[in-house]
Amino acid sequence: MTNTIANNLTKEKIQQLLAVVGSQPTKDDSQIESTEYDWNKPNYFNSEQLNLLNDFTEKIAKVLTNKFKKLFRSDFDVTIAPITQHYIKEFLISSEQSNDFYLLFETEQKKTCGLISMPPQTAITWATQLLGDSQAENDTDRELSKLEMSLLIDIVTAISKAFITACSKAIILKVAGNVLKGDFPLELPDTSTMQVLFTGQKNRIRKQFRSNYFNNC
Repeated sequence: MTNTIANNLTKEKIQQLLAVVGSQPTKDDSQIESTEYDWNKPNYFNSEQLNLLNDFTEKIAKVLTNKFKKLFRSDFDVTIAPITQHYIKEFLISSEQSNDFYLLFETEQKKTCGLISMPPQTAITWATQLLGDSQAENDTDRELSKLEMSLLIDIVTAISKAFITACSKAIILKVAGNVLKGDFPLELPDTSTMQVLFTGQKNRIRKQFRSNYFNNC
């Protein structure tokens, strides 16, 4: 620093410069947006996989709507809920006492990677509707008659064909075995699952079934 500049920088001028620049740090009033992480929700599947499955299930809903219209000979609408992810333990607990009907899917390598599960209420209602009964039945504890079971197989066959029709080269599935009822039919590792809830509506009666896809495939 030269003598001329030093002489011109008096104490008063230095205080003025500090006042202009600001000798104290400014207060940051900006708020940082953050999302609380849900540790109870798995995030194993990435957005690309979820988008692929979403396209797949939308195709299923369209194909199944047409197949059910022909099967029930009536207007029928099938819609899907947003895909959700669950830990297998949570899924198994919810399935322990459900007494659902199950249909398994496997890959070309015969590795089970998904299933359809249908609550008894849905199975009984749709089977009796094929017999001409338009009212929903509340007795979900009774066993299906042989005729009702045969009609349920027709319904499940339509569902399985809709899944197979909707398959692309990226997702190749086929039905593994027959319709099962009661205890959950698989032993699964500690993994997670994607779940899709389907809702079918006929004569203002809405019933649901769900499909699950496991990340062990």
